[in-house]
Amino acid sequence: VVSTQSTEAVVSTQSTGEDGGSDQRVYVKSDGKRFTDGKTLKLKTNSKYIIRIEVTPAKKVMDALFVNSVQQDILEIGGSKNNMFVYKAAFETNNIGVTGHSDRDTLIISAHLMGVGVVMVPIQTKYYGDEFRANSGFPLGNIVVDFEEFKDKHENV
Repeated sequence: VVSTQSTEAVVSTQSTGEDGGSDQRVYVKSDGKRFTDGKTLKLKTNSKYIIRIEVTPAKKVMDALFVNSVQQDILEIGGSKNNMFVYKAAFETNNIGVTGHSDRDTLIISAHLMGVGVVMVPIQTKYYGDEFRANSGFPLGNIVVDFEEFKDKHENV
């Protein structure tokens, strides 16, 4: 007998300001049908970004977090009143080049979750060197990922 429990992870990103504060938004632009996805995340090169992951229902499940195959240090914030467990991590776009005018890159967030496995979230992305271009479009809210947790149940017969 296999039972499943639906789990949701909400991923959001936030840019850290030049003064070290984390009050800047990350933007998305509409690309229409020119690329695989109709929307593109806009990130600035040589910058630091905060990823916030909220897991519902609230339980400690994150073993590791990778951004573009680089393991990130996870800060466990813990449970909240909304039946979720919150994690944060910072990643930097140092050593990432500017994306070409008619090209797109893929930002891959990989969360290693106990009892689930690896949940990979590929995000169509364009990296800018110009702050003005990276800060236009519409603000990113959240990226919601639903997945199922599988558990084997053995019954004594």
